[in-house]
Amino acid sequence: MKKITSLLSLLVILSILLPSPRVEASAKPTIYVSIVSHNEEPSFPNHPDFTSDYDTYESFRDAAVNFATMLKSEGVQYNFQSDWNFLLAEQEHWDEFDNTNGKNLLRWLVEDMDLAVDPHAHESTYSIADVAYLMEQLDITPSNIVGGFIATPAEDSRVEDFQVPIEGWKYNTSWEADALWGGGSGNHVDDEGQWTSGIWRPKDDENFFVDDPDSKPVIGTYTSTWDGLDDLLEKRDNGELEAGKMYTATIMTNQEDAQDQDFIDEFQSEIEARQSYTDSGAIEWVTLTEALNIWENDYDSTPTIYSYEEGDLSPETTPAIAGPFSDVDSNDDYYEAISYVYEAGIVEGYSDGTYQPEISINRAEFTKILIEAAHPGEATFSEGCFSDVPSSEWYAPYVCFAKVYNIVSGYEDGSFKPDQYINVAEALKITLETYFGNIPDTNGEWYQKYWDYAESNGYLLSAWDSPAQELTRGEMAELIYRIQN
Repeated sequence: MKKITSLLSLLVILSILLPSPRVEASAKPTIYVSIVSHNEEPSFPNHPDFTSDYDTYESFRDAAVNFATMLKSEGVQYNFQSDWNFLLAEQEHWDEFDNTNGKNLLRWLVEDMDLAVDPHAHESTYSIADVAYLMEQLDITPSNIVGGFIATPAEDSRVEDFQVPIEGWKYNTSWEADALWGGGSGNHVDDEGQWTSGIWRPKDDENFFVDDPDSKPVIGTYTSTWDGLDDLLEKRDNGELEAGKMYTATIMTNQEDAQDQDFIDEFQSEIEARQSYTDSGAIEWVTLTEALNIWENDYDSTPTIYSYEEGDLSPETTPAIAGPFSDVDSNDDYYEAISYVYEAGIVEGYSDGTYQPEISINRAEFTKILIEAAHPGEATFSEGCFSDVPSSEWYAPYVCFAKVYNIVSGYEDGSFKPDQYINVAEALKITLETYFGNIPDTNGEWYQKYWDYAESNGYLLSAWDSPAQELTRGEMAELIYRIQN
């Protein structure tokens, strides 16, 4: 008993003498910092043409090697972002150098240094898809990060442009972004309003700081300077940044800066001056793709919008509101639409109380829901429609009504194929003609006029990458909701 008492006394003494854990420090968020460099095209003010100025190309190339080597030695990640002109010169001359292990610069960065390469384009003569294509010709797969884009003013914004695949101007190629980075104004004039930390999904060109789960995410840069990073760290230390949210910052430089060894040395000193933050977990050095993956996997894609000028602009997170079905609540993409079609008596869901918004919808289900939406209570007969639509089936009245009124026509063999999944093109044709009659013709395949009409009138969903993809039950509800509202 005396031994136990003595041990307890020792533990009490140690608890007084030893420093207590820094619980408050662990509750403070990590700031995810990326290092990004650019080189530009010849149309950029005072920028060389690498394809005709070999000495400058060599100098820029050596600078990139030296800069990347320094960053790697510090355990810091790096996104090398290039416009087309440097890539053309690299294609022609890379095998003349012995400082990248017998590889072109991009392959060396990705394979030997485990760093990242992103396409960057001012898109005066080459699209960003063309730049990505040139990178592929150098035997690497570039990230799907847009390496800089115009976000302001709204009339010049490219946010909406990057929601769909970008086509090549010089090459027969296509490229689609996973996320955007580096939003600002043309020539970066009065960019302070765009200085933002965090990741979110801008709704459209007019609503850059409104999160919309249907849009592609933007990775915030904050001020893109060391001073900006220090400002964010100070706000973190002061408790102004909220635990559980993801904060980002970028240190941005131009490839030409690294031609000066003094610049590289000073940059290294800046990294080492913040080593205590790195050691404590306050800073984590990441590539932009790593930041995106962390946001999706560790932060459940929760939007953070922290403005340098205005503070936290993040949407408030509120508890999910239950919907009319057990598998639908207010956090779901089509919550409002599904609630609407349920309350309007258009859908009933399944016997187990679910709606199952993610599953594909077949032709019978779609026709029933469309007729209930556009012609409620009018489907009353079910004889002699199609060879594979028995009058006893629950969907027969709706299919027969649709046939009589030329909403559906079936197949050449006299069948309707009620169990076959309906695709987006078919669904748009039937829906738009039901509500609006004949749709004006446009050039292209038979479905193009329906696709164009839907796009022009706000009925085209961002989830639709192709008219051939199968329509889901959630998308069906959203389409009817948009048309009826």
